[in-house]
Amino acid sequence: MPLKFTPGRAVYDPDRRMVLFLARDENMLVHCAVTCSALVGAATLHSLDKDRPLVVYRALKVRIQAIAREKYHKQLRDEDGVVVVRRKDLRAVALQANCIRSGRSVCCWRLSGPIADVAK
Repeated sequence: MPLKFTPGRAVYDPDRRMVLFLARDENMLVHCAVTCSALVGAATLHSLDKDRPLVVYRALKVRIQAIAREKYHKQLRDEDGVVVVRRKDLRAVALQANCIRSGRSVCCWRLSGPIADVAK
């Protein structure tokens, strides 16, 4: 069954410096997060306010959730079971999107990720 994200439910945890969000896999609750480092990097690329992590998350949540979904299905979780989207994850997706928009397929062949979600 596909991972379903809880709409509108995200909180910033200043102690962990992450935006936390939830998803469900059937009856199992899946804890997800995106690091502030990832959000700051993405904010710079998209001309967003890097000091407002929840605003950046909401602006890019489709991409962030697509990465979390892929990491979850590949069983890439932290020791505490949280699926964490990191700066390198968002950077790879941004590079893929730039390659797709520019029509260059050569620069994308080494990257893996949710290209279908980014290309929309």
